[in-house]
Amino acid sequence: PFVLNVLQGGKDSFRVRLVAHDDYISEEFLSYFSDYYKESLSQLLSNREGDLKITSNDYQQVVEDWNGVEKSYPSDKTVSKLFEDQVLKTPDNIAVIYEDIELSYDELNKRSNRLAHYLRSNYKIAPDDILALCLDRSEYMLIGILAILKLGGAYVPIDPEYPLERINYILSDTKAKLVLTNTIYRDIFSDYGSSIISVEGVDLSTGVSSNLASIASSNNLAYVIYTSGTTGNPKGVMVEHKSVINYIENIKHHISISSLDTVDFSTNIGFDLT
Repeated sequence: PFVLNVLQGGKDSFRVRLVAHDDYISEEFLSYFSDYYKESLSQLLSNREGDLKITSNDYQQVVEDWNGVEKSYPSDKTVSKLFEDQVLKTPDNIAVIYEDIELSYDELNKRSNRLAHYLRSNYKIAPDDILALCLDRSEYMLIGILAILKLGGAYVPIDPEYPLERINYILSDTKAKLVLTNTIYRDIFSDYGSSIISVEGVDLSTGVSSNLASIASSNNLAYVIYTSGTTGNPKGVMVEHKSVINYIENIKHHISISSLDTVDFSTNIGFDLT
């Protein structure tokens, strides 16, 4: 889009010509480039060591303006608490649609509460304890995620199509206290020592449906995501509640989502941004 020519000059000087095609590059950019080039050249001529310093205007933009992204967000809350707050605002709005199943925010909250109460009454789960989640894409997937977070633990997603070696490695590496899965996948975990719970075997239509007393803070783990392991063993990335909420708030800032919008849940929960 532009050409920079260095022309022959005198003993202590030379000339530079900048030729641009107006159809491809703006006058504003040309002016910026010209000033930047002159400043860089001046520094090179006066500094024999060749250490270039950023211009004062660029320093302001790069160091101050571009990094001025601080914004307050509810960093003291957990993901499950944010969800419960939304339930109070829109209890009757549809939260999940899966095939012919529709769950309102209130019903999704109650079902996840029932599963969380069941798990808490049968297992001792502390903050930062990791529970494996191996579920098909269905309403149970979101119920399971919310139940684990409400319980105070963190989940590690396991795709049932993972190679058995990878599944066993993740279970061993996280020391998962229990596995929440579909009945058809129980055999995958038959050699693993921890408890295996078939989510279909828990009655989510009855039982205690109130929100659980929170035992986790925003500094506790929400989930652990494992890398592909192409350069060795998979690496577990531990993500805290406040980090998730920070990301959510950033998305809300850049993408305007109203109560009339729907979201296509298309990616695998083993992919972090999901």
